[in-house]
Amino acid sequence: MITVVDRKVMIEKNADGSYTIPKIEGVLPADYYYLVEDEAGNISYSNFAVLRELQEGEGILNIKLLYSNVAEDPKFDITYLIHDEAGNAIEKLNYYDNRTTSLRLPFGKYSVELVSYDANGAELLTPKTLAFELTKDKKFEQVQFQFSKSDSALVRIVFDQILPEGSKVMLRAQDGQLVELDQSLYVPSAYGKSVRDGHYEILVELPTGYRVSGAQSL
Repeated sequence: MITVVDRKVMIEKNADGSYTIPKIEGVLPADYYYLVEDEAGNISYSNFAVLRELQEGEGILNIKLLYSNVAEDPKFDITYLIHDEAGNAIEKLNYYDNRTTSLRLPFGKYSVELVSYDANGAELLTPKTLAFELTKDKKFEQVQFQFSKSDSALVRIVFDQILPEGSKVMLRAQDGQLVELDQSLYVPSAYGKSVRDGHYEILVELPTGYRVSGAQSL
């Protein structure tokens, strides 16, 4: 028996915990999706045809990024590490469905550590390391890193001459984070970038024999 709710086809679970996929004319195995929705309404899904490619004893981890203060998903890239139960980093990752935020892993206990993200444009609200477990009864797991999208403004720093080759212009935030500014293509004596609101110190790295004068904070 199948029912349709909110334009989704709901398939009832069999007594043994399995599901029987109905044969419907014009519907291919690739048209089916396995969908998981938590109490907050966050949804993760996977193509059923790809899901069937899992080996015995394997599960899927999906890493999701969320904003808490705006109705959109983060678009920035992240880097992360997967640690096993002993805390060892797993060097070779087996990506699932050609997505860098979905992994195939053997059953077991793990943690995912967020190594880098766009700290200039967002503030991380959850811990940097989140634990999860994959088992025979829980083959699909999703961890969520939640961010607050930061208000930003364009900073533009103009020098009275073009800086020598090899120079760098950076901003240092109050938390010590360094943000390197981009040199303008059309005004090479100017450097700029969109940064989140706050107080910054201007840092200029010059080759030996050069120095800069003027206001060095904003």
